[in-house]
Amino acid sequence: DVGAPGRLLQSIKTALRDHSYTGTTIYDRFYTIQELIAEILRHVKQQAESTLAQPVSEVMLGRPVRFADDPVTDTRAEQRLREAAMLAGFSDVSFLPEPVAAAHFYTRQTPNPQTVLVFDFGGGTLDLTVMSIPAAEHNGHARAQHFQATEGVLVGGDDFDSAIMRDHVARSFGVESHIDSAGHPFPAHLAGKLYQWQTIPELSKTHALPLIRRARRFGNNPAGFTALETLVTKNYGFALFENIERAKRRLSTATETTITMQTEDINLAVPLTRAQFQASIGDGMAQVQRGLSAILQAAGLGAEDISVVVTTGGSSLIPIFQQILRRRFPVADHVHSDTFGSVAAGLAIQAHAHE
Repeated sequence: DVGAPGRLLQSIKTALRDHSYTGTTIYDRFYTIQELIAEILRHVKQQAESTLAQPVSEVMLGRPVRFADDPVTDTRAEQRLREAAMLAGFSDVSFLPEPVAAAHFYTRQTPNPQTVLVFDFGGGTLDLTVMSIPAAEHNGHARAQHFQATEGVLVGGDDFDSAIMRDHVARSFGVESHIDSAGHPFPAHLAGKLYQWQTIPELSKTHALPLIRRARRFGNNPAGFTALETLVTKNYGFALFENIERAKRRLSTATETTITMQTEDINLAVPLTRAQFQASIGDGMAQVQRGLSAILQAAGLGAEDISVVVTTGGSSLIPIFQQILRRRFPVADHVHSDTFGSVAAGLAIQAHAHE
């Protein structure tokens, strides 16, 4: 951090389920993960109090249906989030599954009786809920939705960015190349550090950087290893993953694109088609299909019983998942709710209802 303007922290909520991650040191001070999240929630609290011109002591927080498959880990993650909210100054903390919040937002937009599947697919998780809603009452009373099942799948858009890096971009940085004249490959455990932007800086440490520099001199891909050295020593990992994510988003409307990055010794131009992208995320697609089967089984329904599929979250815009939903639920209406705002709006509606 010496001489740096600051630190970028991302995907903090996902880190809640990692018991081994307790926090990080920033400018010689160690911050627990609860303290990091509290910094964000404290700002939210201050903004709310400024807008409402009154103290705010209660908060309803959205959470994934599952932080983790292990119940103990899931409970621990929620407790860490509760502790963060208390550190931020909230005295009354409650939680609502995020797809349930999105469902509350959707019901405000339709007067019709329906059986609804909410497909909330973001960067970290896919959250699903099935609910039945009665017809709107003419007296204006709130409708009593019946939530029949919820399901969480530990896959999201960040995993897809990592898959693109692994399958299409990493080889431009020496992965799959030889590091010496004897033909030894670039070590797999070091290559794995490239698949998330957060772990790329670890390759600048003493156990990895000398190997990269030797590979630049004696390997069969000097340009790739030179680009790798620049990537890890100049902190270009986040910028690279931003370009990967932009390319992924472009494939929602185009059938092919190019992942580009030109800076110093990095001259990246990797073509990527939608078909190649879909092949790279095959495991994620299978997880989504299993999640859909699980939610229907838990609700005791068949696909034909779902009258409306409501999608929200950035990853729900990926065409292959839109196709999966239309194939699984061919008789349902398909509605896209507010991509990034439906969960927050639903939380506000439900919090107001509980006042």
